[in-house]
Amino acid sequence: MKPIYPVLFIFTATILVGFTIYLGHTVPGFVAAGIICAVLVVITVYIKYYPGIDEKVSKTGLIQQYLLSNFTVDQSTLNYLQKLLKEDYNLTVTVEQLKSAIEKEQTRRELELEKEELHDFRNKFFIEKRPETLEEYIKKFVTVFGRGSVRNVYYLKKVLDEGNIPYSDKKEFTDKIITLKNLIEEEIQQRGGPPRKEVHLTVTVCPQCGNEYPDGLLFCPFCEEETTKVSEPVHEMCCPHCNNPMVKSILKRNGKFVKGYQCRNLKCLYEITDEESHNT
Repeated sequence: MKPIYPVLFIFTATILVGFTIYLGHTVPGFVAAGIICAVLVVITVYIKYYPGIDEKVSKTGLIQQYLLSNFTVDQSTLNYLQKLLKEDYNLTVTVEQLKSAIEKEQTRRELELEKEELHDFRNKFFIEKRPETLEEYIKKFVTVFGRGSVRNVYYLKKVLDEGNIPYSDKKEFTDKIITLKNLIEEEIQQRGGPPRKEVHLTVTVCPQCGNEYPDGLLFCPFCEEETTKVSEPVHEMCCPHCNNPMVKSILKRNGKFVKGYQCRNLKCLYEITDEESHNT
């Protein structure tokens, strides 16, 4: 039950009871008030103790199992999960309810991951004296992390924001990250470090649907095709719309399947091809 419904109920009921008493019907007014209080108690108990559909779906463990190997969400995936929930757990859910359950699990995992990684970042970054200026922060970052990953730079941004250290006159999240990466690159060049090289990463993918899986998975659980290892250049992406991390995906453009990225945020699901991402 959405939180807005009890609020509307209370608001409407209060007006009606007040109007009834105002017209002189005191006894019916107080009786109605008692009934309303009883209904509110029932609603409160229902909301607190009766599990919603999101919780029921979560308890099956199906969403958690799915997210272990895949972050890409499309209509065929949602249909497949709906079918499994109906056949194996006797749960009938709508696409919106399923999206909500997946989004909550993604959010929970992302918050847990960010909490752990930020704690680890602080332990490494503030092991000695805390930096005081932007220059000291950048030097310390390069000393500890080198160029670092996009998430390392993201955590650097967080600690700079917490310390009220100005580092960019830009307002957009992506622009601020780019500013920090450029400052880090300048520091590396000043130290005589090598120019940035594109690093290659070996990933396990399904040749049929293009989904990526953890190393060791021999067959795609959706296509039942044998997976293969592919070497690809590392190209980390943040969604230009909502700033969430994007994951590699297979997109359909002009009737053809092309490699690209899809936003992990289910409220966004922004897509961009590999070629467009390089141009951007």
